[in-house]
Amino acid sequence: MPAQPTPFEDLPAHERQLRARLKIFTRLALGASVIGYVQMMYSGWFIVSALIFLLVALVCGLLALVTMYRLKANPLDYALMGFLMLGCLFMVFSGSVQLIFLDQTNAYADCLNNAATLSRQEQCNVQLKDSMLGGVLRTN
Repeated sequence: MPAQPTPFEDLPAHERQLRARLKIFTRLALGASVIGYVQMMYSGWFIVSALIFLLVALVCGLLALVTMYRLKANPLDYALMGFLMLGCLFMVFSGSVQLIFLDQTNAYADCLNNAATLSRQEQCNVQLKDSMLGGVLRTN
C-alpha cells in the first residue's frame, strides 16, 4: 500500500517553508509571553526578565503577522495573534510602571504577603497610595 501524503506535501517548497516559519514564530511568541506572564507575578528584578521575554514575544508576534500576511491566513489567526500582542503590550506597560516604582511595589508585595486579614490588606493599599502620592506631592 502506498503511503498517504501529508496535507502539506503537495504545497510548493516556498509555502511549506513559510508555514514552518509561521509555526516557529507563533510558538516562540506564545512561549515567551507565558514565561513573561509567570515572571510578572514575582516582585523585584524578575520584572526585568519578564519585560525581556515580553518584548521577544512582541517581536515574534510581529514576524508571525508578516508571515501570515504572506500566506494569506484567515482572519481568526490575525485576531488571535493581535490579542496575544495586545496582552503583551499591556504587561510591558504594567512591568514598566512596576520598575519605575520598584521600592513601592516591593514594599506593597511584602505587606500583602504578611497581611492575614482583609483589613490589613486594605491598610497595604492605603500605604501604597500614600507612598505613590507622597512622592508626587513632595516634588511639586
